[in-house]
Amino acid sequence: MKKAILPLTMLALAGTAFAQQAAVAQENNVEVGAKFAYESHYVYRGIDQSDDNLQTTLNVGVGGFGSGYWAVRAYGELAYMSPVSDEGNEADWTLGARAVYADEYFFDFGYRFKSYPNGGIEHAHSMRRAYVNRSNELFLQVGRDVELVTDEDWSRVIISGSVSYDWNLEQTTWEVSAEKTFESIFTNETDLALGVTYGYITANDWIGDQYHGVGDPDNDYGYLTVKADLIYHLNTSTELSVGVHYSYNNDHDRYVGAWRVMDIDCNTFWWGVSLNFCY
Repeated sequence: MKKAILPLTMLALAGTAFAQQAAVAQENNVEVGAKFAYESHYVYRGIDQSDDNLQTTLNVGVGGFGSGYWAVRAYGELAYMSPVSDEGNEADWTLGARAVYADEYFFDFGYRFKSYPNGGIEHAHSMRRAYVNRSNELFLQVGRDVELVTDEDWSRVIISGSVSYDWNLEQTTWEVSAEKTFESIFTNETDLALGVTYGYITANDWIGDQYHGVGDPDNDYGYLTVKADLIYHLNTSTELSVGVHYSYNNDHDRYVGAWRVMDIDCNTFWWGVSLNFCY
């Protein structure tokens, strides 16, 4: 088990399901969204966990809270990942709230339940994850929609950071991210979104609390992920996205005592396509 690429000495703040969105208040009281995607690899927090896979995300948000400069929206989300050639699927349930201040600063906090419907402990090795059939975590994210050049909209960048804690793995995850969207590339309906995320994980029991008799092995590692997504707006509520991503981690191998039980790919390059709806 390797130590982290670079210890974070600042409060870096985590990417959640909504971390990539602009920090703007929602005018509608109720929002419903869906995403259907294929990706050549499923990479979670720097670790390649599956090859070809299908992903479905459903979310609903209720706004209209807050006053003055504040706007608050509560949301729920279900994200389901199903490998094409393996039964080791995953379903993540999230409940949270997102607060926006002055259309510029945003705060996201909530709870996430991770489950593995058809492949709990049995598929843990093949998916390079903890030996659990469920885990629970709390997360907090903060960020800002920044104009690097005053009064120049082209210079806007979204920066964010987060921290989350999974008590089944005794794991803390720190992330810091930046994303820039270039609008009207090639056509008026086409955008280009570029993003980078650095994360650092400390796990005091990386195999989880459901596998006993081997102690509580530690595992620390760092990871860096970059992405480029070309987004085509089919209409005001539907968009098609095609992207390429790359992730590096320095985790290398996973051990239980003196036994190496998992080989971890340090470099992963993958691509994906998705259809997104928002009403």
